[in-house]
Amino acid sequence: MPRHVQPIYPHTPSAMEPDTNAPYRVRLGHEIAILPKGRRPLPHPRSDMRPASPFVHWSRFVALGALALTALALTQAVAVDATEARFFKVLSANETVLHSVDALGKLTWSNAVPQGEFTVLRSDRLDTNTYEPYLRGVATSAVMTAKVADHNPTPGMVFIPGGRFTMGDILGDLQVATPVHPVQVSPFYLQRNEVQNSELVAVYQWALDQGHLTVRSNSVFLTSGATNGLAGLREYATEITFVGGKFVVKSGKERHPAVYVSWYGSLAYCNFLSMIQGRELCYNWTDWSCDFTKRGYRLPTEAEWELAARGGHEGRRFTWPDSDLITHERANYRSSTNNAYDVSPTRGFHPRYAAQPLRTSPVGEFPPNSFGLY
Repeated sequence: MPRHVQPIYPHTPSAMEPDTNAPYRVRLGHEIAILPKGRRPLPHPRSDMRPASPFVHWSRFVALGALALTALALTQAVAVDATEARFFKVLSANETVLHSVDALGKLTWSNAVPQGEFTVLRSDRLDTNTYEPYLRGVATSAVMTAKVADHNPTPGMVFIPGGRFTMGDILGDLQVATPVHPVQVSPFYLQRNEVQNSELVAVYQWALDQGHLTVRSNSVFLTSGATNGLAGLREYATEITFVGGKFVVKSGKERHPAVYVSWYGSLAYCNFLSMIQGRELCYNWTDWSCDFTKRGYRLPTEAEWELAARGGHEGRRFTWPDSDLITHERANYRSSTNNAYDVSPTRGFHPRYAAQPLRTSPVGEFPPNSFGLY
């Protein structure tokens, strides 16, 4: 089942108030560090600034203030919370100067020339060889801002910075993914994993108990509104059954992605999840039209999904940036000799999952992309 997305909306953290855990601000050469209270400056900026895990869950940002960084076409900043760090650079054809990262995760910098393309790069340590592209855009003024992080995302969601990217098949593998063209995408949140069977069952059971769903002929339907089938429950085709008025996940399949859910069933899942959390509904129950102004859950657009899947990189065949080749170590798929970029030493279905009826793998089983999406 596809993952769902949340739009960006303003959030004012309590971190703007006086806080005994307020971080220290330390100048480390040309890097700016925000260190949590209790964590003293290191003897050398490159000695040990690695985070405890590869993902960042921003608890707060503080304003850095105006900084006189004059390196041509390069600014650097770092934001650190209690356990994790992210360093940012802004690259441009023109001279750029960093100003601040505010409490809402918004990076501000100035440009010597108010035009031209820029790229915000991100790293989890000060090593200059580890920076990856994070956000692209075109400067339109002398002072530019871009939201680069969120200190308080909804659990399970990942902040995607949006920006400008090249949409389509740059490598020419798929003619249906042409013509290649630039697209601008606003920031949004995307679920870290595909929707799991356990998540689908919990939401659908809530909807059933509330009288919004009915089950007949091994299929799930709305009790009112559109009449489209939402999900199938046939024994051979799904890992979810319906017994005694309860949706049940087959043992051992709780963390596997939900399958045999129709497009309509995915939209209904988003609406039900919004209802459970008291959010606005994005989809109309009668014709399934989407109101993109609502602050609830919805499916990502094609452009949002492609930008998120690329993880900030362009011109790559897959979601990983270091290679255009694929093997079973990278993904669960059916390997064959039909494509030169498929170099897996094991062919056919993935050997770990080939014996299962649906051959799915648990979510998070393979490495994430540069945005932290699995």
